[in-house]
Amino acid sequence: MADGMVDRENIGLLGFSQSGYHVMQALVFGSLHYKAASLNDWTNEGYWSYLSGVDDDVTAKAEESWIGARPFGDGLATWLKRSPDFNLDKISSAVLLRQNRRHLRDAFEVWGTYAPLRYLKKPVDLVVINDDEHELTNPACRLASQGGTVDWFDFWLNGHEDPDPAKADQYSRWRELRKLQQQNSTKPQPSSAPVN
Repeated sequence: MADGMVDRENIGLLGFSQSGYHVMQALVFGSLHYKAASLNDWTNEGYWSYLSGVDDDVTAKAEESWIGARPFGDGLATWLKRSPDFNLDKISSAVLLRQNRRHLRDAFEVWGTYAPLRYLKKPVDLVVINDDEHELTNPACRLASQGGTVDWFDFWLNGHEDPDPAKADQYSRWRELRKLQQQNSTKPQPSSAPVN
């Protein structure tokens, strides 16, 4: 970056599967600004994920170790501080959430990130790939997933749109998201003073 090889204002970040948690950590708590991010069939290790895995001790123990506590009693304060789910207001990047349709639980986990970002008027898009595999092997589904990710980054980082008429709807959505991002960047930031 110091050599001028990377434009610090034009960085994208990609996560797949378990690395999605680390991407969310970087978006929320990292020191770099990422212009756009894409999380593909990912696990967020967040509060919704924890709740949806009520009978899955392995997932619960992993999330407790990553965050540092159980999300109950005194541990809830730790979750409020360390979990990306409770700090989504800090995200300024355009975020693409792409999930494969494997289990209802997976959709539930992603909704725990998507809905708050929508409430906060952040530029977020959710796309569900109609495939039950984690690592896509169906050529059409793989093209939809990987091609859509390339389109996302090309749109946000380079300002390009593919002229293919079949993609008109996605670019229409993304132009609206770009307006949201511009509106968010011009709003005064809320005071961090405590409320009495």
